[in-house]
Amino acid sequence: MGPGLTGYIVRRLLWAVPVLFVISVVVFSMMRLAPGDPVDASLGQRYTEEQAAVLKAKYGYDKPLPVQYVKYMANLAHGDLGVSTRHRDFTASDVIWPKLWVSTQLGAIALLIVFGLGIPVGVYAAMARGTFVDPLTISFWLAIEAVPVFVLTTI
Repeated sequence: MGPGLTGYIVRRLLWAVPVLFVISVVVFSMMRLAPGDPVDASLGQRYTEEQAAVLKAKYGYDKPLPVQYVKYMANLAHGDLGVSTRHRDFTASDVIWPKLWVSTQLGAIALLIVFGLGIPVGVYAAMARGTFVDPLTISFWLAIEAVPVFVLTTI
């Protein structure tokens, strides 16, 4: 790895910090622009007034916005995504993490299939460049790419 590549990687990693900050501010702002808050007792009667007050204090919804943002980032750094607005007895993390694991497994399998097929076929097409095999290979993969994802996943 040469000095040019190392410098490029370092610059890209340093750019990730302000980009992630902007994303966190946008997500936080979008959540706060919505009416009420996730533990508002008036929304669907999910919580009693006492339960809502405890959760508001825990997650800082009763504080000014800058304090809420700092609390949001601290909770996010610890993997605490707050309360689930749909499942009363679960946190958002309890709902997301099991499904995230399944999605990760499916993504890994798809990645293995893509690399397992794509690299050998790409090498073969490069070696057969200029022959009749080259346009056939390209046409086949373009046809596969044109199929909608929901059709390919069922196959």
